[in-house]
Amino acid sequence: MNRKEIWDLEDFEDHVVKGLMIQYESTEHKESRFMEPMLKPGFNHAMNILRKNGVYFPAKDRVIELKSAFQPGVDPVPDVALYCTLSTETLVDELGWDKSLYASHIIARKIPKLPRGWIAIGSYEHVYEVIRYFPQENSMVLLRFYGAVGSNGHAVPVFFNRPGPRGNIKSFGERGFATWSESLCIVIAYWNDRRFLFNVTAVEDKAKAIFGVYDEQVKSLLYARSLPLTKTGRKRPVLHWVEAHKRRVKSGIDVDITQHLRGVTEVEMHGTKFSIEPSLSSRKETALKAI
Repeated sequence: MNRKEIWDLEDFEDHVVKGLMIQYESTEHKESRFMEPMLKPGFNHAMNILRKNGVYFPAKDRVIELKSAFQPGVDPVPDVALYCTLSTETLVDELGWDKSLYASHIIARKIPKLPRGWIAIGSYEHVYEVIRYFPQENSMVLLRFYGAVGSNGHAVPVFFNRPGPRGNIKSFGERGFATWSESLCIVIAYWNDRRFLFNVTAVEDKAKAIFGVYDEQVKSLLYARSLPLTKTGRKRPVLHWVEAHKRRVKSGIDVDITQHLRGVTEVEMHGTKFSIEPSLSSRKETALKAI
């Protein structure tokens, strides 16, 4: 898949809207009552975290290493990391939840230590609370777990003891290819990767979405301001941006974004504020040209 292709997908607009809509959810899914108590976060606590931080859509072509969250001395160790996934979820399949309604979102927050009952196998440098959001029809399923990362940036297995017929069972959260700590590393790696992309933050009423994009999408955002807003565009300017991108690329129209390569700039469309932060490489290139 080339780097612009995700923006050309027919259902990408739906994923964007649903990523915004989940931040307005106010009802916990009834199936949550059957979840392990240690895996169940407080609903208000989890939703407040989501609304404060928003959702992050990475560019589709980014490649990360599964078991490594960061390179020591090179990558930052974030206090908070976000990741909105559009892929099929093994966990959702297993539990019979409806995965077709919304995108699944993950937020990892750094905490001082593992809570009681959770154990790491080996020494670790950083520990995170991770909350996963699985929106359903007019409700939300939430899952909380904890992950740890060593000083070398690699995942450190974490488990909790749960009762079984013959004593306690160690649960590491294996779901397909990833344990809980490996899932944490994926989130951190995608979040750190943002600095190599343009970051566009859209604030719409009480909802926030962050997009890791390339210069082509930034050009389309600026181009969108010159186009008349449709009824849908007035209601959700983010969708106006997505539509403008398809139209601009198809027409072969180019837009000068030089002035947006030096630092954070803001544009507004019908009440939605868009903040554009250039990539690290763009800032370095602009600085060199200024010498």
